[in-house]
Amino acid sequence: MRITKLLSLDSEPAKPILDRAKPIALAFLERIKLPETFVVGDQTIENALGEVRPLEVGDVLIDENGGFYKIEAPVETIFKVTGDLDLMQEAVYALTARGVRVAQTEDGFAVAGIEQYKAMLESVGLTVTAAQEPFTPVPLPRPHHGGCGCNGAVRRLCVVLSVSYTHLTLPTTSRV
Repeated sequence: MRITKLLSLDSEPAKPILDRAKPIALAFLERIKLPETFVVGDQTIENALGEVRPLEVGDVLIDENGGFYKIEAPVETIFKVTGDLDLMQEAVYALTARGVRVAQTEDGFAVAGIEQYKAMLESVGLTVTAAQEPFTPVPLPRPHHGGCGCNGAVRRLCVVLSVSYTHLTLPTTSRV
């Protein structure tokens, strides 16, 4: 069997369909560069998607027989980042502006368990702790339709700001 279709970000199948969808657990880096095969329970299914965008947790795939599959995040090594509030805000902005995905934690943020990220964040004075948890980064903005009021003129800026400030809520100070 082969998986042949990735539903678009705008699609949302009915809840009963999603409830029956078989889970596919993919680590963060596997969601970016898809494997040649997917393991679903004791079954191996061929990836026939071709070139697609990186997958998000909750994305829905469809096989050639119309079966539904839902992407999940397995437990993997992530780095939880804590420290000075202002420094964390600057780090989140700098990371997201360069396309690095971040996840919200109870007292800071998390990044994928890539050693270079750890070294970089520690070098600026933040505390970085390894943890074994699913990595579910904040969602990327949906395709831009001018809902922010910019009418598409400053699309890139709106995307960066929505990822770094709207979807990730760090404790705030009077200086933002």
